[in-house]
Amino acid sequence: MTSSRLIRNSLAYHARSHAAVVLSVLVGSAVLTGALLVGDSMRGSLQAQALQRLAGVDCAVIAPRFFTQHLAELVRASAPGARPGILISAQLTHADSRARENRVTVIGLPANEAGPVAAPARGDGVVLNAELARRLGAKTGDEVIIAVAKAQVVPAESLLGRRDDLAMQFRLRVSNILAADATLGGLALSPGTQTPLNAFVDLAELQKRLRQDGRVNSILHFAADASQPGAGPAIATSLRRAATLADYDLSLRASVQRGYIALETRRILLEPPVERAARVAAGSMGLAAEPVLTYLINDLSRMDQAKGIPYSVATAMESVRGLTLTDGKPALPIGDGDLYINSWAADDLKARVGDVLRLRYFVSRPFGKLEESTTTLTLRGIVQMTGAAADPGLTPTYEGITTTNRLSEWDAPFPMDMKRIRQKDEDYWDKHRATPKAFVALATGRRLWAEADSQFGTLTSIHLYPTVSHPGDPSTQAANATPQPTADPASLAAQFERELLRRIDPAEMGLRVEDLRGRVESAAAGSTDFGMLFLGFSMFLIAAAFMLVVLVFRLGVERRAGEVGLLLALGFDVRAVSRLLLMEGSLLALLGVAGGTAAALGYAWLMLNGLQTWWALPGSGTFLSLHCDGFALLIGPVAGLVSAVAMIAWSIRGLARRTARSLMAGEMESPSAARGAASPWSARIAALCAAAACLVAMIGARGSSTAAPAAFFSAGALVLIAGLAGLRAWMRADSRRPIAPGPDALLRLGVRNARRHPGRSLLAGGLIACATFVVISVGLYRRDVAQSDFARSGGLGGFSLMAQSIAPIAEDLGNPRSRAAIGLAPETTQLLRGSSIHSFRVQPGEDASCENLYRVSRPRILGATDAMIGRGGFSFASHVDASPAERLNPWKLLHRTFDDGAIPVIADANTTMWLLKLSIGSDWPAIDERGLPVKLRLVATLAGSVLQGELIIAESHFKRLYPSIAGYSFFLIDVPPERAEQVESALEHDLSYLGFDAAHTAARLAAYLAIENTYLSTFQSLGGLGLVLGTIGLAAVMLRSVLERRRELALLRAVGMSRAKLRLLVLVENAALLAAGLLIGIAASAVAVGPQLATTAQQAAHAPWNQLLLTLVLCAGVGMIASTWAAGAATRAPLLASLRRD
Repeated sequence: MTSSRLIRNSLAYHARSHAAVVLSVLVGSAVLTGALLVGDSMRGSLQAQALQRLAGVDCAVIAPRFFTQHLAELVRASAPGARPGILISAQLTHADSRARENRVTVIGLPANEAGPVAAPARGDGVVLNAELARRLGAKTGDEVIIAVAKAQVVPAESLLGRRDDLAMQFRLRVSNILAADATLGGLALSPGTQTPLNAFVDLAELQKRLRQDGRVNSILHFAADASQPGAGPAIATSLRRAATLADYDLSLRASVQRGYIALETRRILLEPPVERAARVAAGSMGLAAEPVLTYLINDLSRMDQAKGIPYSVATAMESVRGLTLTDGKPALPIGDGDLYINSWAADDLKARVGDVLRLRYFVSRPFGKLEESTTTLTLRGIVQMTGAAADPGLTPTYEGITTTNRLSEWDAPFPMDMKRIRQKDEDYWDKHRATPKAFVALATGRRLWAEADSQFGTLTSIHLYPTVSHPGDPSTQAANATPQPTADPASLAAQFERELLRRIDPAEMGLRVEDLRGRVESAAAGSTDFGMLFLGFSMFLIAAAFMLVVLVFRLGVERRAGEVGLLLALGFDVRAVSRLLLMEGSLLALLGVAGGTAAALGYAWLMLNGLQTWWALPGSGTFLSLHCDGFALLIGPVAGLVSAVAMIAWSIRGLARRTARSLMAGEMESPSAARGAASPWSARIAALCAAAACLVAMIGARGSSTAAPAAFFSAGALVLIAGLAGLRAWMRADSRRPIAPGPDALLRLGVRNARRHPGRSLLAGGLIACATFVVISVGLYRRDVAQSDFARSGGLGGFSLMAQSIAPIAEDLGNPRSRAAIGLAPETTQLLRGSSIHSFRVQPGEDASCENLYRVSRPRILGATDAMIGRGGFSFASHVDASPAERLNPWKLLHRTFDDGAIPVIADANTTMWLLKLSIGSDWPAIDERGLPVKLRLVATLAGSVLQGELIIAESHFKRLYPSIAGYSFFLIDVPPERAEQVESALEHDLSYLGFDAAHTAARLAAYLAIENTYLSTFQSLGGLGLVLGTIGLAAVMLRSVLERRRELALLRAVGMSRAKLRLLVLVENAALLAAGLLIGIAASAVAVGPQLATTAQQAAHAPWNQLLLTLVLCAGVGMIASTWAAGAATRAPLLASLRRD
C-alpha cells in the first residue's frame, strides 16, 4: 500500500473525527481572512464613496479670493472640462419654520452649460440636494434664507477694513430638490463620511447676490475619462500664462505728469509675494522701485497744542527724490525719528524746523480693535508743494474716502469726529485731495504703522522709474539707482506688467490646483487600518479556533493509538509515521482553509453590516459594501494554512516518546507527562506579581485622572499573571495525601484530577482567563460624560457651549462692551452676565475627529488668543518637558519658539494617536496661505476633550500663516449650565445674520465617546465569541483525558462506581478548569476597572452589565454542555474491554 493510498483510506475511515479538525481550521481561517477583507472593504467603500462624490471632478482651483471669470474661460481653452464656479460655506434657514443647517455648501455653476456639469438652478431659484431638503423640511416653492461671509478685499482687521460688514443674507425660492441618487447632489470636494449638504444657484445669480459680478473663486475640472492623466498640470500652466493683474487685485497706474508707474492693490496693502515679485521684475528691466507706505493720521500737532490738523495723510518713502525744501534745496534723506511736512501744514501749525510734532493714529489690536496710538517726531524740514509733495497718487484709491468730494463725506470704517473738520481742511481736500501732508522714512513708517498688520503687507504701492543704467546692469538692483521720469509711462506699464506676471506664482496668491482624485485615493486608506483593527478584535476567536485544531487533531491521533503503534511495529520509523500524520493533517487544513476562504466572505459581510446596524459606527451610513482584494484572499488563506499546519505539527510532536507496545495497548500518555516536578518559581512569580499589582494600584489611586486608568489596568494585568502563575503552581504541586471519605469526596477527587495534565489544563484555563479579563475590562471601560468632565480640568474644559459662525466676528464676544456692537440684545447681554467667551480664528480643513473614517491630510487649525492660553483648562494626557509655569498651565507651551522655525501645536490625544499618527515632539506638515510648507510641532495632547479633531496654535502664529483670515469663527462659552439652553437660543437668534450655531459641549463629547464605545462593543462581541469557543476547547481537553484514562475509569466501574458518579467525576474536572479561568479573569477585571467604576457612579450605571453577564453565562453554559457531553462519552466507552486488555 502506498503512502498516498494509506492517507486517502485514513481520511475516509476517520472522517467524523477529521470533520472537527476541518471545522476548527475553517473558523480560524475564515475569521483571519475575513478581518483582512473588512479592511479592504472599508478602503474600497471609502474610495468609491469619495470618487462618487467628486461627481467627475478630478482637480480644481478653490481660492481664498475671487478672481476674474475671464481667467477661468482662458483656462478652459487648454482644459475643456474646466468650469468657472463659486463655492462658499453658508447657513440655510427655512423662512417659515426657522429650521436651520450650518454645514451647507452653496455652489454656483453656469446654468446655460450643457451636459452632466450643468447647474440645476436657473434664474433666482435655488436647488437643494435631498439630504439638505430633508433636514430643513423644505419643499419646492419654499423660501430659504442664505447667510454667508462677505468677501473682503481689504483685510477686515486692517485700518481700512470694515469690521461691521462681514456677513450678508439673501432669500431664494426653492426651485427643485435633487433626488437622493443624483450625482451632482452629493458633490463633495473634500473626503468625509458625513452626507454633503449642497445648495445650487445659477452662477450669474450668485455673483449678483454676492456683489462679485464677473468674478469666481473656483475652477472645477470635470474629467471626461477618469482613466486619463489629470488636467492639473495643464491648468497650472494656464493659470500662470493667462492670469492678469486683476486676478490678483492689482493694478498699474501710469502717471504721465510725473513719469512713473505705480503698482497698487485693491487690498490697500501689497501682499509680500507681490512685493518680492515686483522688485525682481523691476531689476530685470532696469527700473528703480521706490516703495511707498501711506497712512492716515488722526491728528498732527505741535506738542504745545491740544488739537492740530485732523485726518491727514502721511507717507513713508525710502527715497526723498522729488521733495524740495522751501528754500529751494533738495530734501536730504529722512532719519528715523524725523519727518518733513508740507508748507500748508507748516503754516497751519505755525511749525518751525526743530519742533517736535505729535502724531496720533489708529493701530489694529486683537479682535480688530482700533486703538489710538501716539508718537513724536522731530521736524527736519518743510517741503514745497511741488513734485512728489504735490502728488495725490501717493495715496491709494479707497472707495468711500478718496473718491468723495468733501472730507466730511468720508464713509470711513473707523470712528471719526466730524466736528473737528474745519473749512480750511475742506479747502485742502478740494484742491489737493489725498496729497500727503507729512513724510517720514520708510523704516519709521513700517515701525509705526505696519508692524501690527505686517501679515497683510507693509507697502501701499511701489513707484517704478527707468534708470540711467541699462537693463541687466547690477547697479539697477541698488536702492540708490538714479531714477529718470519716463515720457511714455503707458508703454512702460505694459512691459512691466508682463515681467511682473511672469514672476508671480499663482499658488502663492491662493490659486493652487488641487489634485482631488489623488487626494481622495490617499484619504481612502482610512484613518485606521481596519484590517489590523478587526484582526485585533478577533484575536481570541482566532486563538480559540487554532487551539481547537491542536486539541481535536491530537484527540484523533490518540484515538488511533493502536493504529499508530501497529505502523511502528511493522517497521515504520517515528519520522515516517509523523510525516504521514502531518500530510494527513495538512490535507485537512487545506480543506478547512478552502472552506474558510469562502466563509470569510460571509464573515466580512456580517462585520460590515454590523458596523451599519448593531454597532452603528457613526459616519458609516449605508455606503459600506464588500470589496474582495486579491491580496487579502491570498495572504489570509496562506496565513491560515501555515498556522493550521504548524498547530497540527505541534500536536503530534510527542510521538517519539511513545513505544510501539504502549501505543498498541492504547497508551498515549508518557510516564512523565502527567505532572512535571514541582517548581517554586510559579509560586514566586505569583507572589511577586500580586505585590506589584498592589503597588501599581496604590500609585493609580494617588495619580491623576488621566494616569489612573492605565495604572489600574496594569494592576489588573498583573493580577491575571499572578492568578495564572498560582494556578500553575497548584497544578504542579505534589499532593499524595489520600482523599478523606465524605459526601464531597467525589468532588474533591474531580478537582484533584484537573491537575493531572498541568500544561494542557493551563492552556485551556489560561485562554479563558485572558479572554474573560479582556472582554470584561474593555466592556466596562466604556466612557460616558461624567461629572468630572464639567470641571475646568475635565474634558469640557469648564465650557458649557461651543459655537461656530459662517461669517467671522471681528469683535470680542467675551467683552461686555463689544456685545452691543455685534448685535446682541440687552436681554442676551444680561443672560451672559458672569460668563466668559473665548474666540478662536479658524483655518478650515478636514474633520480630524473619530467621526471621520478617512485619512486626514489637512486638519482644521484653530488660533487661540492670549486670553485663552492664559486661562488654561482641560485635562492633558502628555506634554514635552516643561517649566514649572508650563506644567501648571501647558497651554503656555504654545508660546514656545524653536530654532528650526517649527510652530508649537496642541491637539486631542485621540486625534494625534489614531488619525494623525503623531507623538509628542513630532511634526505635522502643514501648508500656509502662500502654499509654503510649515512644521507644526506637537507639544501637548488633551485627554478625552471636546476639542477632538482640532489643531490649536497661538493666534500670533496663526495670523502669520493665514493673514487673509480675519475675525473669529469658533467659540467656547463658559456659562452656568442652568442658563446654557437660554444662552444658546439667544445667541443663535441675535447672531443669525452671521450664521451662528451653538451646541452643548457635553452632547458633542458624548458623540465622540459613543464612537469609542462602538469600537469597544465590537471588540467585546468578537472577544465573547472567542471566549465561548475557548470553552469548547475544554471539552476537547476533557475528552482527551477520558481516552487516556480509560483503564482507570474501567477500574472505578469494576469496583462499583456507578455511571452517574463517573459522569459527575469527569464533569467536576472540567468545571474546575472553567471556573478557575473565569474567576481569575473576573478578579483581574475587578482590579482593572473596579476603582474607576467606584469613583464614577454614572459610568457604573451605564456599564453593559446585561451584555457582560450574558457573555459569561453563555460561556459557562457552553462549557458545561460540552463537559456533560465529554462525561457522557466517558461512560459510553467500552470500559470493561479496556480493563481486560490491561
